[in-house]
Amino acid sequence: PRRQMEQAGRDNADWLANNVEREPELVIAADSLGTALQRMSRSNIEMLPVIDDADNRRFIGTVTAASIQSAYGEVLRHND
Repeated sequence: PRRQMEQAGRDNADWLANNVEREPELVIAADSLGTALQRMSRSNIEMLPVIDDADNRRFIGTVTAASIQSAYGEVLRHND
């Protein structure tokens, strides 16, 4: 069993190395909502992790396409 578990771990590591080609998409807290939407669209995803800055890279939350659309809707309602 141990040998099988070790082999499974190596197989998973090989799969990750071969299939994960770049860092995941994310946004920095100072990025615009438009930037977040562009990155979501480019990667065909609905949520992005948010980090504080490029140097520190501390995770501070997530942003979703739905939350951005809601925020834009609020701005439009207040500007009418």
